[in-house]
Formats: sequence, structure tokens, C-alpha cells
Amino acid sequence: KDEILTSYIKLGTPRPNFSSVLLIVVKRDVVKEKLDVMRAAGLSIAAVLFVPESRSYLSARAVNPKKGARTAILDAGSQNTSFIVMNDGVPVMARNIPVGIEGIAADPAALTQVVDEVKASVEAFEQENGAKPARIILTSAHRALSGIDKALLEAVAIRVETVPYATIVKAAP
Repeated sequence: KDEILTSYIKLGTPRPNFSSVLLIVVKRDVVKEKLDVMRAAGLSIAAVLFVPESRSYLSARAVNPKKGARTAILDAGSQNTSFIVMNDGVPVMARNIPVGIEGIAADPAALTQVVDEVKASVEAFEQENGAKPARIILTSAHRALSGIDKALLEAVAIRVETVPYATIVKAAP
């Protein structure tokens, strides 16, 4: 028990006498290592966010979703892809897909695996919540992902928009 940290994010009360929470479990030494690196760099830490939580907050600021509209984020990293559904900027579902841009670039058929995993996630979300996300925000315009918007539209019938993080996060030199 001393080896892990646990927390949760309140997701709301979808129906009477029922509460939804997103449980977070992480290895204590992983968090400590990251915090030590930031402190050594002279940074002070005010809060620690769950990765889908921070991605949701960033994306919500950029795409300004309608109140109550569920929006999905598809964030393809080098090694894996995150699929996050947010409601009012708060993650209500998060899924890690173990295929990233490097895998897709090496084997374009891996793109089909990402689409299939997103489809399964959307179906599970719809079954649990009674509706699909209104749209999917793709946070990378990498050439390996070419055609994923059309493939997702065909697979899940949800509009896909590309909003790269580089346009969301403004950094000064």
C-alpha cells in the first residue's frame, strides 16, 4: 500500500443514488521521481494532474465545447495513443491504446488497430452513457495519421477535427 498513490476525480451523479468516479492509481516512486526533477529545475508544484485531466483542460480551452456536450480527444504520441472523452472539460472516460505514431509509421496497418480500439471505446461509452461523443478532436497532424479522420467517421459516425497541441499551447523561445 505504501508503494502506490490513489486518488479520484468526481464525474457526477448520472442517476439517483449513483455516483461516478474515475479512480487513479499510480506508483508512488514514479510520481516522486517526476516531482524531484521539477524541483531540481527550480519549479514549484502547486498541483499534480492526471494526464487525461490535463489534456482535457487544455483541449477544452482550445475547442470551447458546448455546455454538456461530450467531446473525445484522440492524442497520438510516439509510443501510444490516448482516447479521452470529456464533458465540460472534465475527463469521464480515458483509454490508453498501445500503438503510437512510430508504430503506425513503421506499419500503416497499425492505424486500423487504433481505429478499431477507438470504435470499441466509443461503443462502450455509448452503452454506459446512452450517447456517443459529439465530436473527436485529433491533437496531431502527423503524416502517419493521414486518413484517420475518414476512417473514424466511417467506423463510429462521429465528426473528427484536427487541433494540434502546438496551436493550443503557446510557448515563448
